Order: sequence, then C-alpha cells, then structure tokens
Amino acid sequence: MIIDGPLLQRSVTVQMATHTKEVTLALNLAPEVPTAFCGYWLGNGLMSTDVSVDVTTQWADKSLIVLDVQRCNGTCATTLRALGITLLNCSSQTWPISNEMYHDSNATWGSFYHGWDDGYQATTNPLFSIKLSYRTTKVRPNSSVVAIGTGFLSMHQSENGTLAGEYVYNACYYLPAILEYDVVITGKEVTIPDEPNQGRLVSVANNTWGPWEADPDVNWPSTIDQFTGILNLYLLNEYVGVNVSVVFLGSNGPNNFWRNDPRITTNGAILGKYLDTTDVDVVKFDEPSHDVIAQMNEMMFRAGVAASGWGNLTSLIDPGLAVQQTFQANQTTTEDVYNIDLQWFAGAAALELFAVLMVSTDGQAI
Repeated sequence: MIIDGPLLQRSVTVQMATHTKEVTLALNLAPEVPTAFCGYWLGNGLMSTDVSVDVTTQWADKSLIVLDVQRCNGTCATTLRALGITLLNCSSQTWPISNEMYHDSNATWGSFYHGWDDGYQATTNPLFSIKLSYRTTKVRPNSSVVAIGTGFLSMHQSENGTLAGEYVYNACYYLPAILEYDVVITGKEVTIPDEPNQGRLVSVANNTWGPWEADPDVNWPSTIDQFTGILNLYLLNEYVGVNVSVVFLGSNGPNNFWRNDPRITTNGAILGKYLDTTDVDVVKFDEPSHDVIAQMNEMMFRAGVAASGWGNLTSLIDPGLAVQQTFQANQTTTEDVYNIDLQWFAGAAALELFAVLMVSTDGQAI
C-alpha cells in the first residue's frame, strides 16, 4: 500500500559484497618457447616465423592476453608456470672520474668490449648507455642468450666544491627459463606482473638453440631472437639502444666543463625516464634493465600462449614438461546483497496490519 511504501523502501538496502573461495582451474600453456619458434638463422640473417611476428605485434599493440583456460567466474588470483628469462651471470668494469678529468677535454673512459659477436663497443666518454644483443658464443654455446649492457656516469660534488665519480658498465646475460608468475585471471584474460622479480625461477630451458656458428650454408634454429631484435630495433627510443656521450665546452683549463651531446634529443625519452634530478649537485641514473626484462618476459609469456595448441609441441620442449596445468586459485566474485532493517520493516508491517484491520472493520460495518 502507499502508506507503508516509504517504510518498506527504507527497511531494505542493497550492498555490493565480495566472496572469495578456492577453486581448481585447468589451462593449456606452453612452459617453454618451442625450439625454432622464432625461425632460423641463415648466415647473419634471421628468417622469422609468422607466429613470432604475430607475438611481437600483439606485444607492441598491448593486446589482451587470452588463455586457453577454464573460465574464471569473477577474478582469480593464482600462480602459473610460464616462460621468461633468468640471469646467468654479469661482468663489470669501472672507470674512476676525478675532478681533473671533469675539466680535461682529453680525458677518456668507457671503451669496453662487451664480448658479443657483433663486436659492439661503448662510445668513448659515455654518459648513459644501453645495448641489447642476442648474438654471443662466449657465454653458453648452443643456446639462445639475451645480453643486456648498461653504463652510467655518476658524479658527486664534495664539500669543497670539487667533482668526482665513476663510470660503471655492466654486461649481464640471461637465459630462457620457466618462471612462476603471480597472475590475475578475469574470465579468460590474464594480467601478468610488470616487475620481473615477481617471476620466480623454476628451471632453465635447455631446448633453445642459438647462432653459435656463422655458417652461411646451414640454417641454425632461433628460439627467442625475434623478441630480442624487436626490443633492440622496433622500440629503440623507448626501451634500448641509447648511447649518449659527454662532450666539452670551452678550451682546456678550469673554464672547461661537460655538457650532454646534442644528439641526446633523439633518445631523450628514455634518458629522461631514468635520469634522477632530485639533487642538482649529483649526476645519477636509475637502472633500466628491469624494464627490458619485463618486456622480454611479456613476449615470452605470449609465446607460450601462442604455442600451447601445437600438436608437435612435446618434441620441441624439454622432456617431462606438459602443456596442461591444473592449479588452485582464489576466486573472488561480487554480488548484490539485500539487508533488512527490522525496525523499519516492523513499522511497515504494523501499518500494513492496521490497514488490513481497517478494511475488515469497514466490511463488517456494511
């Protein structure tokens, strides 16, 4: 009735409530990049496969990652075993920079040979340098390797006004591996972590093959080199390939000082991203390698999704591995919950009862 309508409305409220329970899900996901997934090396050229090009295109477009998984009703947080890269080893070299060098246009540092097959060397007097390479025979023969080289010039001003610091160059090598990721699945779409340290090492992949011999008459299978090449070339200004030098203004002497190479403008996006400007008296850069690793891991994860339906997959990955994974997940769902306020409901019920009695009394009077 109209008289008790407002009371009934106030007696019932609707709230959103979340419920979490443990569920068992199953999916297909290749735990390793299949041998020759990216194609073959013929001499010095990589003959890429269509599927590896599709993976890098989806990565560049940031397309949703859709799994071959039993649908999650709501949001499922879980741990999956998937592809990625893991650190093998690093080498380092340091050049001390004195206050005298800061004012000396003839000072040099940074001519460090990476040990990669392409013979790349850091530019003399580098300020900031990143180099990514997939061609090496000196680290792990017969295996695809990702080599990331980073160099940073750090300068600090002392209390007496003099400057001193160092240039440090690190060359680190990474291997394809099986990692554990903490992921979130919504329906069939998966979100993987941005930070690569969230991928925990399970085992190194031993099925990968790299261009360890430069024989123009032999096709050497490439497992992950398309991904390395795309990072090094396709998004040069955003991720890798920066090489900015220090040059001098003025003539030799105390009035001579450093400035950045004008070519910095071509790579300013990545340099600005990692340049720490919190202290005007200190030249300092943050480490960019974690971003490169995160992008590589995403490509590898996507490759596992793309390869999960291959009929001959077991012959292209290490023995004992399976595409099918069964895992526990915490499934969270959101639904409407109706709450009843008994005081308002009792008032509405009393009015309803009163109205019924009034109608009954009127009926008897007639």
